[in-house]
Amino acid sequence: MVGKIDLSFPEILLFCGTWILTSGNFGLGVSMCALGLTGAVFRAALRMHQAQLEEQARQNLLKEMNNAGEELGQAIMSLFKGAGSGSANVH
Repeated sequence: MVGKIDLSFPEILLFCGTWILTSGNFGLGVSMCALGLTGAVFRAALRMHQAQLEEQARQNLLKEMNNAGEELGQAIMSLFKGAGSGSANVH
């Protein structure tokens, strides 16, 4: 996401609001700039929340894989222990 330029509704509102402010219509310009800033903050919050959910899902997957690996290791160890518990004499 670094270096990505996002030109969507909040940026357009900021651009147009700034243009209108410089043209002399103070009320409309401030309203559009405020809406643009609010939209940009909400979008950033949603992206951060999505990134947190993805990281949480990744951590859960790693935990499940670790548990499966431990169970597989225990099963293999029990097989080898079972095979070695017999008589030491080879026929």
